Amino acid sequence: MNSSTRRRPRGLARRDLLLTLGVVALLLGVAAPRLLQRQQHPEASVARVQLEALNKALQSYRMDVGHYPSDAQGLQALLQRPSDADGERWRGPYYPDAQVLDPWGAPFAYRFQGTVGRGYELYSLGRDRAPGGQGEDADIGR
Repeated sequence: MNSSTRRRPRGLARRDLLLTLGVVALLLGVAAPRLLQRQQHPEASVARVQLEALNKALQSYRMDVGHYPSDAQGLQALLQRPSDADGERWRGPYYPDAQVLDPWGAPFAYRFQGTVGRGYELYSLGRDRAPGGQGEDADIGR
């Protein structure tokens, strides 16, 4: 075989290039909306993490004191020793932050429910600080 009859590869053919670009476009079309959605609502993700930590703190409080904080005590009972009889069994603070605020600067909603369900209701009203809503205005944890 002489060198004149041998074919040399000349890089990617047009169809190979078009196929590669098509696959990349397809991947971007699937992944980009998910990435953008995560970037648009970081506060909601932070609120969910905070709610999980508060739920664990409430469980620890209940294990030590014997019940969840009352409505009057609220989530402050996780941070400061209650002045009533619960203070004797309190081994807190149960929550690491000095305040219990959602990412929008509002306090988390807490309501003691006695023995109904899990014993309390805990949620954030979202960015608009009003019940209901959609997107970042939606309630988180309800």
